[in-house]
Order: sequence, then C-alpha cells, then structure tokens
Amino acid sequence: ADKAGMTVAVFSDGSLWTYALGIASESAPMTTSTPTLIRSTSKTFESAVILDLIEDGHFQLTDSLESVLSDHPDYPSLDQTKINVAVTVHELLTMRSGIRPYQAGHSDNPDLIWVVNKPSWKPADTLGLIQEPWVEPGEYEYSDSNNYLLGMVAELHSGKDLHVLYRERFFNPLDIAAVLLPDEPVPEGTARPHGDLADFGGTGF
Repeated sequence: ADKAGMTVAVFSDGSLWTYALGIASESAPMTTSTPTLIRSTSKTFESAVILDLIEDGHFQLTDSLESVLSDHPDYPSLDQTKINVAVTVHELLTMRSGIRPYQAGHSDNPDLIWVVNKPSWKPADTLGLIQEPWVEPGEYEYSDSNNYLLGMVAELHSGKDLHVLYRERFFNPLDIAAVLLPDEPVPEGTARPHGDLADFGGTGF
C-alpha cells in the first residue's frame, strides 16, 4: 500500500529522455522536475574530490589515514580503538578499511538524531558514535564512516569546506544545478525519503 516515487533521466547521443512515476510526498506526485535528494550518491562527488586532490599532489592513495589527517584539529578526538589510523586512502575509498558503520545497530539512537541536528555539528561528532572496534582491513563493508573521514581529509588539504570543493571543481564547471545540505535550504516540493518512520521515533511511512 505504501509506494514511493521514482524519476529517471537518460542522456544519449545528444538527446535527453525523462520519466517519473509515483508520489513525491503524501500530497504531491513525482514529476521529472521534482527536486530529489541524492543522499549516498553524493559519495561519487566526494571520491572525485579525493582523486582530484591526489592529482594535485596533496597525498597518495597509499598514504595512511594518520599521515593525511594528523594535522586536523579534531584528529586527537578520534577513538583509535574504533578508527584504525593505519588504513590507507585507497581502503577508505573502497570501503575496505574495517572501520565499522557509525549507525550500525542503533539507527533509532537519540544520540544520533541529536548529533546530526546540533548547530555546532562536526564530522568527528558522528564518528564518535561508532560503537564497534575496527577489524582488519581488506573485506568490503558499506560504511559511511569512511566518507566522514575522507571529507575531513579533503577539507584539511584544500583549506576549503566540502560543499565549496564540490561547487568549484565539479558543479560550476559542469553546469550542474544542486543544493548542498545542510549549508543551503531544501527547495520547496523536494521529494522526501520513503521509509518506516518508526526508526526515527515516528509512525507510518
């Protein structure tokens, strides 16, 4: 009974084909012009930023997390029983670092909701929620913790906020229209994620 919306765009040989189906919210249908949250697809941009910084000579794929992040002001707050500082940039990019997901087993944890909503939020705050110790690197495990660390690395070595890097290096040159949360407001009519609100203290979908 609960159906999400979807939107598709295909660009090929100079032609653009678009299609939409379903609902964007309880009161609005999904259309091809409905703003949509890309969520984890943003990892594509972050990975590209890291590779760009490598091309610029800031660090290498084989460098350890310690060597590329130890000058960060929040580095001393990282719990090294939960974050293995010997992992490489390559292992972080491929999610083979062995650093466990910060949200594992506690998506309904009020600490997680409080951390991401507090005005002075920093990536290190979310990394402080990791409950499980790191395991030996090598095995693939989808873990957003890797991306928080890579974001800190990118900002440290560029001297710029991550959303500024995205705009300067990709969005503006490629003429991509995007809103970067939480630094910019959500456009009116943006499609909302489809999921069980019980995970976040609510009811329904």
